[in-house]
Amino acid sequence: MTVNLKEVEDWEKEFIKELSQFPLLSSADIIKGVGYSAKHLKNIKKKMSQMAESEARASGVPISAVDPDNVPQVSVESTRAPPMVLIDSPATSSHPTEMGSPLGGKRATVDQISGRSGKRANLSEIDRFHGGHPELSLESLATSSDKSTVEKLGISGTFNVLQWYAGYSMVLARAVEVEFASIEKHNHSLVDRLASTHGENVKLITVCFEAEAKIGNYRDATARLQEDLQRTIVKNKDLMLVNFELETVKDNLAAQVETFKTAALSLEEKLFVAESTLVQVQEAKDQIIQAKDHALDEQERSILEQYECCFGRALEQVKLLYLDLDVSEVDPFKEIVDGQLVSIPTSPDSPAS
Repeated sequence: MTVNLKEVEDWEKEFIKELSQFPLLSSADIIKGVGYSAKHLKNIKKKMSQMAESEARASGVPISAVDPDNVPQVSVESTRAPPMVLIDSPATSSHPTEMGSPLGGKRATVDQISGRSGKRANLSEIDRFHGGHPELSLESLATSSDKSTVEKLGISGTFNVLQWYAGYSMVLARAVEVEFASIEKHNHSLVDRLASTHGENVKLITVCFEAEAKIGNYRDATARLQEDLQRTIVKNKDLMLVNFELETVKDNLAAQVETFKTAALSLEEKLFVAESTLVQVQEAKDQIIQAKDHALDEQERSILEQYECCFGRALEQVKLLYLDLDVSEVDPFKEIVDGQLVSIPTSPDSPAS
């Protein structure tokens, strides 16, 4: 049957335009098993029954009230055509449909976003650096003012060096204190001896000369100790200078740490906003997928109803032509196997399962 579009009314043109947007499916192809086969339609019917049972359980309606098998057959005259166009030949349609394409792949996958981990400085690297460079002696570090060495050692390494210097200074000061104490004690003994032997000065001239020689030796030792003390003072000054430079570097590093903390807080805020936006986009995407799945389910439901309607019409025509023919065993979801009507099994890997 053909229709001249020039002779139809405006509302009919709108209806034809709306129908042209639906995919075209041939009843002959369904019977032949091409595209939407009878087996596939039975799987769709099984899916619709399961969906109806789920909806009945959710709403509290008895399952028998919504079971498609318990619904009486609707007569041909009272059947309303669903929104699906079925023709006997898809060649006349301007919107061809691929009959052999499966319905799988309704949902799209979303790649998971891996977490990014940032790099942080580890002060233990300074200890490893210092432990691997034994050539950095205490003397060279104590007299050096090169900032690059301090930067290489870092805060922890520099503090370790300062502790070594402090320990060295304490040991040296203790040795000097012990030495000076012994000298002072000996000097007191000499004074006492000179006071006690003043009357015996003539007799003890030889002893006096020896004592003076010893005193000269002790004076030389004292002079040497004083020179060592002066060198220690100079080293302490250098140590104070290094300590001052270390405090300056420490203050600069503290300022940089505060700057990095501020930047990290800003980045965390941006990351939180980005994650919130991603969640919103994901929710919108899930809603779109659910809407498309619902539309696809409605389309499959329409195809199933149209197929059952067409099968019922064909069966009514067969009954009319062959009044004595028993068609009680005929079912739209049965196939002929070895000359017998056998119910089409539903496969678990079907698109509707």
